[in-house]
Amino acid sequence: MAAVGLRAASYHRPLVHFAAAVNSRQLARQPWLQLSALASPTTVTRRHYVQEPHRRFVIQEFGLFSEYIPRPWSENPSLFTKAGLLSLKERIGEGVRTFFGLVNVKFRLPGWKKNIFATQAEELYNTMNEAYARGDVKLLKEICSPEMYAKLKREINNHNRVFDWELVSSQRPPEIAHIRCARFASGYMFAQVVVRVDQKQKVTLHSKGAEPVSKTMNVTEYLVFQRQITEDSSPWWITGKLKTPSWDQPTN
Repeated sequence: MAAVGLRAASYHRPLVHFAAAVNSRQLARQPWLQLSALASPTTVTRRHYVQEPHRRFVIQEFGLFSEYIPRPWSENPSLFTKAGLLSLKERIGEGVRTFFGLVNVKFRLPGWKKNIFATQAEELYNTMNEAYARGDVKLLKEICSPEMYAKLKREINNHNRVFDWELVSSQRPPEIAHIRCARFASGYMFAQVVVRVDQKQKVTLHSKGAEPVSKTMNVTEYLVFQRQITEDSSPWWITGKLKTPSWDQPTN
């Protein structure tokens, strides 16, 4: 039976946004902290080797399926302009792609629901942030794609900081921005779901011989979750993020 939600749904601990290099001076001047490893996936990220009775072939993942983020109607140009008509055409086309992506996911994963997935996705994001803060590479390996895990592990090994991450509050419920599916070989399909999270987070830096330094910030992220939906045992992984558009930047 296919797993309906995120495989790591049992990790129900809080989450936050990290800087690649932090000290007490940097903390004070960072508008918000950011995980450098959460960059958009590379063009070719990993290979899956699949054994069939008469042949052995390679399925490649080709990074990000789509960078589209739907604008609110208030941010779209007027429909009485050429730019407005092009924006409407793009919105309709991307909406159709998301519809067919949703159909594929629901067909392959019976019982899958958008709202439940979005909630579990935010919990997994929180878990990743908390695990990064305490240096729990074992947990990161379970919930992140191999490439992202390697980047996070490298960052943890290279820094000697001690800090805590805390989720203060979710400013808005998490929501799915788009869903895309891609077939890489007969019978093997991957899905990517982009989830928007809007949170207030707190980072506390601990330095020897000094008082802890804390910073609270608003964070808006578009996180990319990926899974092979034709394999029952395949987990949902955090594989990267999209750049937050200028019209959706948090205020701090």
